[in-house]
Amino acid sequence: MALFPAEFSNKAFKYIDKLDKLMKERIKEKVEKLEQDPFPHEVERVEDFEGEKVFRVRVGNQRILYILTSPFGHSSHKHFHLLCFDI
Repeated sequence: MALFPAEFSNKAFKYIDKLDKLMKERIKEKVEKLEQDPFPHEVERVEDFEGEKVFRVRVGNQRILYILTSPFGHSSHKHFHLLCFDI
């Protein structure tokens, strides 16, 4: 069971859908790891991103941008929301 379940933005979902099978698999593996530990050693904070605390990790030449959210204001239950991917 994921400690931090992933939620994909529509933009991220559409972007991933267009990628080749190998890259989709690599992204899936990274997302599964992020669901267990959203702050791996290679994570970087994205500065000045619309007032949100946005983080980024690389998967090959792709970057996963994500934020941690607390649904319904409960700080004990966190999800991470994938915003978008870029090259």
